[in-house]
Amino acid sequence: MILDELKTATDIVPDLHDGQKIWSFSSGEKAFKWDEFKSEGIMAIGWDEIGDLTGYSSKKEIKDKLNQLYGTKSTHVNDSHALWQFNNDIKVGDYIIAKKGSKTILGLGVVTSNYIYDNNRNKFKHIRKVEWKKVGQWVTEDKFAVKTLTDITPYKDFYEKLLNIIINGNEVDYQKNDLKLSNAKFITWFAPIISALKELNNTGTPNQVKDIILTYIEKDKTSGINSMLEFNSKDIDFARLYLRFAGIIDGNEHGVWKLTEYGTNVIMTDELASYILKNRDKLQDIDMQNELQKYSSSNYWWLNANPNEWSFSNIEVGQSIDFTSSNENGNKRQIYKNFEDAKVGDIVIGYESGSTKAIVAICKISKEHDGERLWFEKVKNLVIPIKWQDLIEIEEFKNKKFQGTLFKLSQEEYNAIVDLIANEYRNIDAPFPYSEEDFLNEVFIAPDQYNEIKFLLKNKKNIILQGAPGVGKTFAAKRLACSLMGCKDNSRIEMVQFHQNYSYEDFVMGYRPVDGGSFELRNGCFHNFCMKASNDPGNEYYFIIDEINRGNLSKIFGELLMLIECDKRGISNAVPLTYKPDTRFYVPENVHIIGMMNTADRSLAMIDYALRRRFCFIEMEPAFQSKQFEEHLKSKNFDIALINKIITQSSHIT
Repeated sequence: MILDELKTATDIVPDLHDGQKIWSFSSGEKAFKWDEFKSEGIMAIGWDEIGDLTGYSSKKEIKDKLNQLYGTKSTHVNDSHALWQFNNDIKVGDYIIAKKGSKTILGLGVVTSNYIYDNNRNKFKHIRKVEWKKVGQWVTEDKFAVKTLTDITPYKDFYEKLLNIIINGNEVDYQKNDLKLSNAKFITWFAPIISALKELNNTGTPNQVKDIILTYIEKDKTSGINSMLEFNSKDIDFARLYLRFAGIIDGNEHGVWKLTEYGTNVIMTDELASYILKNRDKLQDIDMQNELQKYSSSNYWWLNANPNEWSFSNIEVGQSIDFTSSNENGNKRQIYKNFEDAKVGDIVIGYESGSTKAIVAICKISKEHDGERLWFEKVKNLVIPIKWQDLIEIEEFKNKKFQGTLFKLSQEEYNAIVDLIANEYRNIDAPFPYSEEDFLNEVFIAPDQYNEIKFLLKNKKNIILQGAPGVGKTFAAKRLACSLMGCKDNSRIEMVQFHQNYSYEDFVMGYRPVDGGSFELRNGCFHNFCMKASNDPGNEYYFIIDEINRGNLSKIFGELLMLIECDKRGISNAVPLTYKPDTRFYVPENVHIIGMMNTADRSLAMIDYALRRRFCFIEMEPAFQSKQFEEHLKSKNFDIALINKIITQSSHIT
């Protein structure tokens, strides 16, 4: 198929055969290698020092090598994933959409070779040959993930829009375009602003409007917002300004956004948005930046929490607490003026130091400084905390240091943080629906038993699936979690396997060696999982423990042996931890534990009563005699006689 002859992007979709994928690809920082790749008919990625990728058998091996070569300041999760996909997952015939930054499309090509490590190249030695079918420069309203390589095949609506732009869209002339592209995207926010103001009875502060727009994005509401669009405060400010001059928003009151009588009745269509944009010549005499400064009421702050003194995790969403502007010795904190300058409604980025080293919350100033204290309210937990090591990789924070307590952020720094948060959320794989019916079709148990398990897990919080080897305990545990969530969402499921050397330090918290021969206090997998769940109280989370009876459970759980009880959950039951006695930890109510136990293992007897009473035990039995197993074999076109023989022989075994 010759793509140049296509009339619509949807013509390409029926030709996607099984396994064929569509990828977005960045040709170096700011696409500085694009001209070279285009002329040579290739795509290539860096990290040359790692050598030939065919020599690595897993992503972990690649990640370990990256840590060895480049250090551990970065997690290298995305890097190792991109390298693995470049060698293993991309196939001949896959489509590549070349991009620049998050909004510009550079070309569309088809992969024509397997992976090649070209040691004759000076840089970017990992290559694949690509036939670039169409090249140019196009701008999309939807944003690409900020990664070198992304499989966008699951996002059909997204890649169809991209293909339509490439094949049928108008190429951008950057020299003749009199409106900066970075500003043009703001028209997407016209409808959400109007919807948010209507929710606020037609009047609200900028922060109130933006908070509601954030909920639109998180809940994937339509409200005129594309589900893949990223929150951008400055673009929303530009959109408000245009709506003001269009007579939709009243701009007479400083720090207040208010719909006019016309605005309360307007229905924002694409045609109206385009009309407002096309008539922008009426605004040419306005200095946009000065106008934004004049009508903006928000400052942005960075607040450090020292977990040895207090923690954001101990504050509920909606709860306000006070923070003293003097230390325990009565001396004023660093940059004392910041406490005096903070105003009600200002946005606060909540950062936790210590072993966490991450942005964990978004807050706002709820009461101004009274000479001794400043009050702030926790507005949002971050389901995915933004690690400091990831933050300092972006331009705005490369040389940034926050020593002290409260610091002012520039608009650019705040926007960079918001963009990073949005990217982290969008990089989560889209969950696929998964129902009780799907579970019963895959796990051969009776509906009554499923309902019993569902009831026990919901009320007891902790269950153990026990049974002989090979009955499908692991298979059932993962799908049980998915069926209760209503979707396959791996971001809310964690799985570990216990063994004799597994310890409290692995599970909860402990010291680990770091570069330079020193040790660092790090959170264990269950501690991190609980933090993640506490930041997302509206969803259920499932922690799966394979071979739960093989570990020394009292040693592994420690004080958590009490906290996992169904009636000991929540912040009101928080207790100090062994390695952090000055802070308090709790197991959230939305965390469920599914253990698995092999009844053929003699170590079963090692589980003491203290742990047994905290779990409900559910027997998993072979299902060879079940109707579902018979129907499953029939669906695979097994001969009826063979099916009967399999069932009969299996019954003798079980």
